[in-house]
Amino acid sequence: MITGCILLIFLGSFCLYNSSSGANSATYNILENWLQSHLKLSKVLGVLLMALGLVMAIPVFGITSGILFWLFTVCIILSLVIVIAPLKNVSYRIVALLILLFLSFELMF
Repeated sequence: MITGCILLIFLGSFCLYNSSSGANSATYNILENWLQSHLKLSKVLGVLLMALGLVMAIPVFGITSGILFWLFTVCIILSLVIVIAPLKNVSYRIVALLILLFLSFELMF
């Protein structure tokens, strides 16, 4: 549940980052090209994914702790996306591998 919440926040942040004017439009990735060409839809999708992450965090942690967990996670992930995304060093395979690793740790313990 926690990994799913973090994944939704990451995807929402990524959609919102690519729909901003500061995103680099010279990219060869299909997903980033689609998000940058459909700005309104990607902004709505980003906000919905972030809200869904909040809705998933509240039952897991409680109301106040869920909102605080969501706020801290949003701050951390948005900071990392803003700093790391322009470098183009992180691929989707690495992100998928990290999510699977965190999910396996969550399910084991």
